[in-house]
Amino acid sequence: MDEPSQFFWEKNSQKRIIQSLRSDSGRLITDSAEVGSFATRSVIGGRFGDGLPQVSDEEHKKLEAPLSLAELSSAVGSLKPGRAPGLDGLSADFYKALTFWGQTFWRTVLKAAVCP
Repeated sequence: MDEPSQFFWEKNSQKRIIQSLRSDSGRLITDSAEVGSFATRSVIGGRFGDGLPQVSDEEHKKLEAPLSLAELSSAVGSLKPGRAPGLDGLSADFYKALTFWGQTFWRTVLKAAVCP
């Protein structure tokens, strides 16, 4: 490994620790146990999410619904040709060429797909 890369990886492998946080009242918290406790309470209590847009129940149901054949076809159709391959090593052109085989292939993909 060359020197700049070695330096980068050594720097990024160092453990990062939050040294202090400021409480709601403005007090500086520096004790590591108290910092951890405050951060945990803040996340669980929802302070970090205050003011963020919320998804309605109806939108949530749509987002959690299984991927439809129409959505998949639309997504593949919107891929730009000539782009670099994705993580699977296959280009957008490859997926667009699969549409030649018709809907049967994509139905099989949807049945086998496991989405988080």
